[in-house]
Amino acid sequence: MALRILERLLHISLWVMFAVSATIMLINGFYMLISPKAWFALPKWLALEGVFTPERHGSRWGALQVRLLGALIIVTAAWIAIDMLATISWR
Repeated sequence: MALRILERLLHISLWVMFAVSATIMLINGFYMLISPKAWFALPKWLALEGVFTPERHGSRWGALQVRLLGALIIVTAAWIAIDMLATISWR
């Protein structure tokens, strides 16, 4: 009985972590696509900047790179979601 409860708790916690991660990725992707300058203004815990800097990637070619990466994040998330829904509907 305790093992079953633990298994259910683990299952729920993994789905919650997945939902939080996906939400943060999508927020970043949309901000990156719409406005790289606004993306750099996000709080550090939310904006997953990595090696991007506002000086280098805030305008021109760098901003285009940020926008392309944002679009790639959104397209990939949509592709995964569509594939998951297609897999679920076949069962």
